[in-house]
Amino acid sequence: MGSKNQKPDRSCEKQPDAFLNKLNSHLETFIADVIEADSALGPFPALAKLRTLAGPNDCWTVNDCTKTDCLSYANPHERCWLTAGTLCDGLSDGDFAQKLGSCLKCEVYQHAHTSRETALVENINVLLFHLNTKAQKLREMAIHDGLTGLYNRQFFDEVIDREIANAKRRHELLGLMMIDVDNFKTINDDFGHMVGDDALQTVANILTNSVRKSDLVFRFGGDEFVVLLTNMQDGRLDRTRARIQNAIEELNTLTPDTHWELGLSIGDVVFDAHKQSITNALLEADRNMYRQKAKAS
Repeated sequence: MGSKNQKPDRSCEKQPDAFLNKLNSHLETFIADVIEADSALGPFPALAKLRTLAGPNDCWTVNDCTKTDCLSYANPHERCWLTAGTLCDGLSDGDFAQKLGSCLKCEVYQHAHTSRETALVENINVLLFHLNTKAQKLREMAIHDGLTGLYNRQFFDEVIDREIANAKRRHELLGLMMIDVDNFKTINDDFGHMVGDDALQTVANILTNSVRKSDLVFRFGGDEFVVLLTNMQDGRLDRTRARIQNAIEELNTLTPDTHWELGLSIGDVVFDAHKQSITNALLEADRNMYRQKAKAS
């Protein structure tokens, strides 16, 4: 248990070589993990090991805090200044960049930076934490479509091999749905691109709400979408297609004053990865979609 009068632990100053060797070892592990992980970003175990070099953090004890719902409460391995949503002074704080000024003045933060060694570890930890956080945000931006929030074509190309491998290992089938917005150019030309954007966002919401959490929905480009259904079972494609079409019909019924109706052409296929390539499955789904579009026109 800590107290406001506790003295900093300077044991690491007695063995600076051993301390630096551990620090370098953890940093090397972190770098190796980042390189090996490639696109699969943190959290990395090496970051947690870095914190152990500086010792535990007990901000709730030092400040006589009883806010047990605080995210840092009774968690000695977390740094309250790096944890968004901590309850300092009873108020919820944001991330470190937002609460930097108050953290720098805080007794707990200052105590953690008392010795040169612990200050070095804490500063490195802050740096790596924020680099990793920014990398995760950039990663999210890279794999999502900016307008609809769905996964993009790039992520489809990245994830499809993994999903095919999983399906083969589990002896499961996959379902593919190729979806195109009917008369989208007319919507854009007659009502403007803002309305066209609203239509695409509406379609994205309908598709997301019509599938399971384990399924993946992508905006392939323009007004074209792809849905990947995992662990296919008999009749699942038909049920999913029906949910989508019912949602479109309900939308058009409830919003008759838009002067345009939203329509979708859907082509689907059951995909056996042992017998068919993903390229051929996409082509088949695409052909089925255009057959439906031709019937509707």
